[in-house]
Amino acid sequence: MPLPEPIPLAPESAISYNEYVRQAVQAALDDPRPCVSHEEAKHYFALKRAALLQRSKPD
Repeated sequence: MPLPEPIPLAPESAISYNEYVRQAVQAALDDPRPCVSHEEAKHYFALKRAALLQRSKPD
């Protein structure tokens, strides 16, 4: 299921933005893909951070 189209942020679109957020949350809840454990996510992003830090070091 594709995510809803993003709605531009503007003061007059607060109601539309709230509806967009509700739809996005519902889409995430309805997503049939398997969940990722907290530990698995922490490990994945630790690897990403390490790779970015390595790339940002001067030679």
